[in-house]
Amino acid sequence: MQTVDSLTLAAVAHELNTRLTGARLERIHVPTPAEMLWQLRGGREVFRLLFSVRGSFSRVHLTETRPENPAQPPMFCMLLRKHLEGSRILRVEQVGLERVVQIVTTGRDELGDPIERVLVAELTGKHSNLILLDRPDGTVLGSLRTVTASMSRERQIYAGIPYDPPPLPPNRRDPRAVSGSDLLTQLVQGGTQGGGSVESAILSGVHSLGKMAIAQICLDAGISPKSEVQDIESESLSRLAATWDQAMSNIQRGIFHAVREHGTPWDYRVLWTRPEAPPPTDANALLASYIRAIELGERLDALRATLAKDVRERLAKLNTRQSRINEGVLAGDRADEQKQWGELILAYGYNLPPQSKTLEAPNYYVEGSPIIRIPLDERLTPTENAQRYFRRYQKAKAGVDVSLRLIAEGQEEIRYWESVATAIAQATRIEDLVEVRLELNPEPIGKGRPPRGTKVKESIPSQFVSSDGLEILVGRNNRQNDLLTMKLARPEDWWFHTQIIPGSHVLVRGVVGELPERTRDEAAMLAAWFSQARASSKVPVVFTRKRHVKKPSGAKPGMVIYEHEKTLFVTPDADAVRALEKQP
Repeated sequence: MQTVDSLTLAAVAHELNTRLTGARLERIHVPTPAEMLWQLRGGREVFRLLFSVRGSFSRVHLTETRPENPAQPPMFCMLLRKHLEGSRILRVEQVGLERVVQIVTTGRDELGDPIERVLVAELTGKHSNLILLDRPDGTVLGSLRTVTASMSRERQIYAGIPYDPPPLPPNRRDPRAVSGSDLLTQLVQGGTQGGGSVESAILSGVHSLGKMAIAQICLDAGISPKSEVQDIESESLSRLAATWDQAMSNIQRGIFHAVREHGTPWDYRVLWTRPEAPPPTDANALLASYIRAIELGERLDALRATLAKDVRERLAKLNTRQSRINEGVLAGDRADEQKQWGELILAYGYNLPPQSKTLEAPNYYVEGSPIIRIPLDERLTPTENAQRYFRRYQKAKAGVDVSLRLIAEGQEEIRYWESVATAIAQATRIEDLVEVRLELNPEPIGKGRPPRGTKVKESIPSQFVSSDGLEILVGRNNRQNDLLTMKLARPEDWWFHTQIIPGSHVLVRGVVGELPERTRDEAAMLAAWFSQARASSKVPVVFTRKRHVKKPSGAKPGMVIYEHEKTLFVTPDADAVRALEKQP
């Protein structure tokens, strides 16, 4: 993840100052201990301004999201509502070129006199904080995170003390105050004193610029930031100085160009190093979408890990139970020996002396009739010993029948949980994993129980379009598979699924007449791709009309039976899947 640096904040703050100046602050929410949301109105437009002090996600920007609010707002939220709600934004400004943004508001006190209040957003990673001041550079009225002397000797933040801004690194200058010629002098001096890369030489003389911004300036000038200063030609150094001057001038004037960039060491950039005006962009929207994607990815991974752990544990228990049942079947397979022993006792035990412990007799069940020694209970007669072995035989055979039924049920259960595991591993949307969680825990209890009357929204199966223009739907979990096959499908639609392999239900809709061969192959390929056999080749896929697919009574979600099927062997292809995706 690319952290929000000082240049990104500069671009965001510049846009906020343009768009929010004069806007009225209507409502303040603190949905989580690390986030705050302001609702503002400027003219006919409503803005939502998000603040986050969550470590590497620390930032401020406009957003479209509406997070849920706690029933009881925290104290800091109440303090902000008291001092800021109803006021108007006077200005939004970045402090220096640091990761600190101040929002100055103007309102009226209890007596109706004009008054200014300032919210300081220090967005410095793990030390991030939100601080309310009574005036610019004034006294702290409160903060999201209190810092006492016992927590930090260098800098404290709590109500009633003068605000002390974050310290700047010593012996370094604001890069906007460093000219291109100054930069060359710094580079030359650094090279004279023992060499070093361009990057390290720049970092040693300026603050507020990270390695990424320096790399962007260097690469725009046509040199590598890792190059040794002493190895760079004078022409390249002159080009670097000119690029630096232009970049700093653009920063000073608030000229930025916020774009996503792929194939570079960074995910996005806002720095503009050219003299011409850049095309218009929206740094707030870019940052919001970028962080939202990262946070969704984290939530997706966390939920995936939790669900996958649950499924692994269930599968482990099922496999252990299957092993034990199999042992019982193996023991049952030896039951015939008990029956043979009983019959041998009846055949040869008529002349045994009383209280005999063994019977030695030829075993005519084995070729050559070798002599066998059969253990006896000395307290029983030969007939009673024979009946004892017959009872053992009957019990073992009955146990085998039960075990075989349990094994079949266990195999069906394992196939189901393997299908759940496949859905979890291949999920790309939070909604899909939420449905899996609801499938595993259909009736939440306690605090997790939804309010009465609440209806869980079903996610929509993935949509594709075949080369023949036919719609192909793919279920991404068992709940979607049920929805697809049992509710959305019509009897004449074509249904696809990997043969005996956990995977998605695939449906081709709108077929008139015979199923086109090209569409058939593409649907089969999708079924193979969205299955446990994604990394395999020549995957068997069955297909049939939906009218031949049934769901047995009491079957688990996604479990069906089918008939009149045909089989194709296909190899999954990621590029082919992307080519079939339905474009919005």
